[in-house]
Amino acid sequence: MPETFSICLDLDRDEVLALLSYIAIGLHILAIAGGNGGSLSPDEFNSHLGNINADAADRLTQKLTAAIQPSNPDEGSNPNS
Repeated sequence: MPETFSICLDLDRDEVLALLSYIAIGLHILAIAGGNGGSLSPDEFNSHLGNINADAADRLTQKLTAAIQPSNPDEGSNPNS
């Protein structure tokens, strides 16, 4: 079983909206790919796309990337590669 860990992020309103919109769109696409049809109407889908502004998405990506970086630079590297 893979090791699990918790992270805590300090997100502003726009970053939270972007994160929730990414999740909603991802679940919608997953439902379509699984043959179950999408759960969002076209208007809801467009609304979620509108919640993902470039600045908030960039800040969110930077925070998530920093949060999952190993604290030890050697951690996670494969000595055989």
